[in-house]
Amino acid sequence: MSNEYVLEMRNVHKSFPGVKALKGVNLTIKKGSVHALMGENGAGKSTLMKILYGIFHPEEGEVIFKGKPYEVKSPIDAINKGISMIPQEISPCPNLTVASNVFLGKELTAKRGVKLLNQKQMVEETQILFDDLGIDIDPSVMMSEISIANAQLVAIATAVSYNADLVIMDEPTSALTEKEIDKLYDIIRDLRDKKKIAVIYISHKLEEVFTICDEVSVLRDGEYIGTDVIENFDKDRLISMMVGRSMDEFFHKEDAKIGDVLLEVKDLNLSRKFKNISFKLRQGEVLGLAGLMGAGRTEVMEALFGYIPPESGEIFIHGEKVEIKEPIDAIKHGIAFVTEDRKLTGIFPELSIKDNMIMPDIDSYLKTGLLDSKKINENCQSQREAIAIKTPT
Repeated sequence: MSNEYVLEMRNVHKSFPGVKALKGVNLTIKKGSVHALMGENGAGKSTLMKILYGIFHPEEGEVIFKGKPYEVKSPIDAINKGISMIPQEISPCPNLTVASNVFLGKELTAKRGVKLLNQKQMVEETQILFDDLGIDIDPSVMMSEISIANAQLVAIATAVSYNADLVIMDEPTSALTEKEIDKLYDIIRDLRDKKKIAVIYISHKLEEVFTICDEVSVLRDGEYIGTDVIENFDKDRLISMMVGRSMDEFFHKEDAKIGDVLLEVKDLNLSRKFKNISFKLRQGEVLGLAGLMGAGRTEVMEALFGYIPPESGEIFIHGEKVEIKEPIDAIKHGIAFVTEDRKLTGIFPELSIKDNMIMPDIDSYLKTGLLDSKKINENCQSQREAIAIKTPT
């Protein structure tokens, strides 16, 4: 392994029941660099990083870290060897303080006969860390009292606090505002330029990759496609490597026929969330709803779906006024909703994929009071093929 590389992963394989997630993947990361790991959903990016972080274990392959063979059985092993990670889905402890979350697993104790947590020192050291990173959050407040965006910043600070040689950032900006993203860039540049720490940066946002990254590696369908310096990429080349076809094929645009007004919203209001929201949506049209975080975009959609009923306003579908007081009303009127937090509010994680797929329209699968298994299997298989859902079987 060359001295310029902090990490080298060679011929890494990983399978799950019915799915070959990684097929001989290679990855090399230079010391003190920001390295983007790109690929579509299901390409294997998170799986590869979870192997590096000790969550999954490879069936085949070799990992070299800081010039030595690298084997870990858990995230604690990875942290102790110099690798930290900001996961795609953070899992803070809401009933602990911000400082206690930062020091989770490495708690400071008072120097007395009985080992008591030294909350004062943890708060003080967390404040020093936050000041160094430019993060304006009170370390003494409960995690449950801060926003999702601030919880993301706490996760970033926690990963940095381990004094790692390599930090993995998996979709770190998913909950951040533009201002907070700029702050993250400053943190990353400080890690790279001053502390000579390497960063593996996973993102679907191409503008972020071109802004902050030095090199890019691409995975597709569990296979390694290639690596190059960022200067040799443009958006067309990067997307083509990710999807496996030219941009002309990928972005072939067809003229859409715009029809009559399908949905009309008039003067929708909800206290401290949004006011006087009005818009029209026509058949065949894609309508964008833009605004900064906290502007009320999500709440308007939740109100339209009956999740949080508005206090006033009118909703018309095909010109007829409708009452939507709960989600079942919206579903009956042909409205579907993909939630912001898919894992928390968009699925039933304890149920099967098939059960989740039929849930919005479960009554249509009833036959003499029982679920029609044949119809369920046929329809779910058809939907799976239509939108390329990856499942074990």
